[in-house]
Amino acid sequence: MSTRATQSLLLAGSTVLAILCSGCEPGQGITTGPAGQEDESGSETRSAVVVTSDYTDTLLARVGVDSLEVTDQLVAYAEGDVRVFAQDEDVFVVSRTGADVVRRFDGNTIAEGPTLEFSTGAGSNPHTIKVCRDRLFVSLYDESAISIREPINGVEVGRVDLTQYDEGSDGSCEPSSMVLYEDTLLVALERFNLQTLEGDPVGWVVQVDCETGDVIDSWQTARNPSIQADPSEEGRLLVREGDFFQLDGAVRVLDIPSGSWIQTLVTEADLQRDITGVAANDGQLVVVAWDYAATPQTFDILCLDRTTGSWLDGPSGLPQNIWTVRTAPDGRVWIAALPPYDDPAAEHGILVLDPTSCELSNNGAWVPFSLPATDMAFP
Repeated sequence: MSTRATQSLLLAGSTVLAILCSGCEPGQGITTGPAGQEDESGSETRSAVVVTSDYTDTLLARVGVDSLEVTDQLVAYAEGDVRVFAQDEDVFVVSRTGADVVRRFDGNTIAEGPTLEFSTGAGSNPHTIKVCRDRLFVSLYDESAISIREPINGVEVGRVDLTQYDEGSDGSCEPSSMVLYEDTLLVALERFNLQTLEGDPVGWVVQVDCETGDVIDSWQTARNPSIQADPSEEGRLLVREGDFFQLDGAVRVLDIPSGSWIQTLVTEADLQRDITGVAANDGQLVVVAWDYAATPQTFDILCLDRTTGSWLDGPSGLPQNIWTVRTAPDGRVWIAALPPYDDPAAEHGILVLDPTSCELSNNGAWVPFSLPATDMAFP
């Protein structure tokens, strides 16, 4: 789910998204291909783990990166706000609002169940998990902290206290997305007021020493920052900022070694659209732009060649809601497209985009699932 405007926007549409397979058991249902199996040469094919959900129930699927073949309904949960993260061969499934559970899987054997499962505490709302210096770090959106846990049993051994960055009266600075950088974590503090549903004008990116748990540096941002590693150069972050329903956002580059903001790649004012998703490979940036003022509201995909500064138009006028885009290991970008809230029977699934041409792969065909795809990771 989007880290801006958070649960309120998407959960508002959950009643009309309750479609197909809400009572499916793990391993039952559609299997459209042997994703994750060995190819003819005997080497293991690359695959993604995909979260599919109607925001009431959640199913995990596996998809071949090269073949785009789907093995659906590997695991089922009666939980609706779920994210997935991959680090090395481990896959972490984070059940957020109302569940507050982290599960770790062997990335090759998802259907066999988790190798670790622990609660982060009722009402903690875990958002992101990273492994750093052989410990698990979990950002707790509603508790202004990062929980530090043992990887063997999930027992909490410490916390990073972020209360000095709190805003408003909701008791948290809303730590969400995290990026691993050497032996530190870079953490985006959204400072989104959970009582008024408004973002503070000031956000932060903080750097945490993974050995001591101390905050060792920080950078002020605009509203509601979310971060991801910039694949163009080690030590740089892509920082997306801005509120929904306002053309106040941008995608900027923060260079950690120098501590400097070095470039603004695009602004919402440039696009006259709200930026809802960003993905990148080492040469291109893919941006999802939401025309929220249109009737009906639509989404456009645009691609920036970061070497030449030129833009290409991709698929446009899409009625599907697009909040999540991820870069696959082959450099293509996967786009999770949900049915519009007013048309829950509309086509949904994953679109795969070549950022160089800004054109769809797979002959423009959807990668289909029984429930809408909401997140994906590539172990």
